Amino acid sequence: MKKLLVVALIVAALLYVFKTDIQVFYLKQIEFQSAR
Repeated sequence: MKKLLVVALIVAALLYVFKTDIQVFYLKQIEFQSAR
């Protein structure tokens, strides 16, 4: 049961980091397109 909790925490952390990375990438894409 404890192992499951650790796995859930790791997955949640990865998703959080991944989500912020996608947002930053998306914003950079918009800047790049408007710069052209």
